[in-house]
Amino acid sequence: MVKGLKVDEEKCVGCGTCAEVCPTQEITISEDKVPRALRPGEDCIKCGHCVITCPTAALSVGEMTPECCQPYESKEMPTTQQTDLLLRSRRSTRNFLDKPVTRETIQEIIDVARYSPSGINAQPVRWLVVQDREKAKKYASITIDWLRFISKDPAWLKRIPLVPRYVSDWDSGRDTILFGAPSLVIAYAESRWEEECKMAMTFLDLAAHSRGLGTCWMGLMNLSAGLWDPLKNELALPEGTKSFGIMILGYPKLNYLRIPFRREAQITWK
Repeated sequence: MVKGLKVDEEKCVGCGTCAEVCPTQEITISEDKVPRALRPGEDCIKCGHCVITCPTAALSVGEMTPECCQPYESKEMPTTQQTDLLLRSRRSTRNFLDKPVTRETIQEIIDVARYSPSGINAQPVRWLVVQDREKAKKYASITIDWLRFISKDPAWLKRIPLVPRYVSDWDSGRDTILFGAPSLVIAYAESRWEEECKMAMTFLDLAAHSRGLGTCWMGLMNLSAGLWDPLKNELALPEGTKSFGIMILGYPKLNYLRIPFRREAQITWK
């Protein structure tokens, strides 16, 4: 049978929902109307769809039981207007209060981010959270060293025209890398999981916004983390992994009172 699949036959009514929802078609319903394996179970990705759609809570897969899956009803979901406002009002924050974000709060938003999609339900994203400001400042300083290096390359200057500005601002005492944010969050994984890291970071970004926190994606530091050995060595990520998203996090100093104008979407319909 499906590896780890357990069926409470007293609860199971043989409705076939589990077989219909299974993305790898591992489950079929036997003649006695009990869920059985279609194949040996090697393709089961432990997504849990069979567990969370079973109307009688009759199925478990491995450690995933109905009891450990949070129930919810559609009426508990935010309205379309509330969801739209959350998405549209999210801003890149570069002005922060001198107020730390607690470990518990960061843990809470990462717990939300771990529900982001991943191929074959691999859940490959790992996290590095930096709350030591001196350590974060060192990462920023090394990023500036990389910017000094690429400032001599016309190709890089064409790609990132503001490189000289970032360097001169830093030299004058203005932090245009971390902007004084109290926390830094890095999503990393093996190279094949780049998209999964970015999706997880987007979840984290919105979960933070919903809690009144401000964020900003650190694209320059992330580029440096992949290309500049001094920063690679300083981050000391596990061998075979790479940073695919770096974000600063803190409490905004300023309030945004309006949603800025955006151009209309360019859509091609076929």
